[in-house]
Amino acid sequence: MNSTKKINIEEARRLHQHMVSADKSIQDIVSKETIRYMEHMVDPKNVPSVPMPATGHGRPGLVRKIPMKAIINVTVGSGGYGFLTVDPQNALACTDRAIAIGSIGAYTGTSASYLEPAVTAGSSLAYATNTGFTAAGLGSANGTGKYFEAKVNACGIYVDPISAALDQNGKMFLLEVPLHPAFNNQVETLTLGEVENHPRTRSIRATQLDPAFQNVVNWHPVNDIYSGSANNFAAPTAASTTLGGQVLVVVFTGTPGTQYQVSVYGSWLARGLHSGANTPQWCDPVGISDIFNLTVIKRISGWEGDAAQTIRLYKAAMLRAHQYQLPQAEVERDKAVAALDNSKAQALSNKKSSKSPDWWNIIQELKPVAKAAAGFFF
Repeated sequence: MNSTKKINIEEARRLHQHMVSADKSIQDIVSKETIRYMEHMVDPKNVPSVPMPATGHGRPGLVRKIPMKAIINVTVGSGGYGFLTVDPQNALACTDRAIAIGSIGAYTGTSASYLEPAVTAGSSLAYATNTGFTAAGLGSANGTGKYFEAKVNACGIYVDPISAALDQNGKMFLLEVPLHPAFNNQVETLTLGEVENHPRTRSIRATQLDPAFQNVVNWHPVNDIYSGSANNFAAPTAASTTLGGQVLVVVFTGTPGTQYQVSVYGSWLARGLHSGANTPQWCDPVGISDIFNLTVIKRISGWEGDAAQTIRLYKAAMLRAHQYQLPQAEVERDKAVAALDNSKAQALSNKKSSKSPDWWNIIQELKPVAKAAAGFFF
């Protein structure tokens, strides 16, 4: 083993130790509810949901957590393209309002084809299952906006190949559409080619799908309008077979007939007389502000790791952003990691800063070593 490899292993080991210490120290900066929400947002399939903390501009209030789950099989059509579009805000926790549309074998679209918000002969619908609510069942109470309202809490897309490994020769183009057009009930129609070339799109090969880490694209709150009990709740008015907009998009390319099973996991928050048993929505303006900043940087940079590694990276970034005063033994240990770059040593200083965190540089500094750590420890 050469010396460079030894250094990388040692760096990865020390960063791993720092991230483990972050698990213990992070609650001195933000609330445990905020951390639990961040973990749920990163991996909504495997981490139980908690309410999104409010920013403090309104009363947190009482809300009900409603699980989100929908499964749909997507097929690459004759033109070599397939697609999936997801709009979790459209379903609003109701099982008779569409949450996703995906291509089937009859799909003939090409790169010039538009992602339509309504089902066609070459696509099929997916609905949330087992939420316990339907727009039809809630009836006329919806019109008042008082008896049942819901909003998105978290959402992630998980992809499992169905076809034989030899047929998994295509790529997936993953996009969370900026500003979430469905938020304003605007339908943003994109072509498949526009998704491929969008500056926010991330691409991976089908052969890169790891059975242990299948979460390929996540919903993130685009601004603080998603938090606070007074904002972004809506009442479903009727059953729906169309989407309000395209919020999460996956474009598949490859051999026609290649199939994928796509699962949508997440949660909604609901309130009102018909929502049932409620729990407090905690208020943590500092913590939720950190999450908004971190997830925006992640979306811009296009970096994705497995869920556990992403969560640890976020926690380590929070500690650096706040220049948290670690016990002296941990400071000395972390200086060994920081020796790679003098700027890291400064970031690990035990002095607290009154300046706003430079989230972009923090993430850029942590990414390379975090990836090395992932190779050895996660």
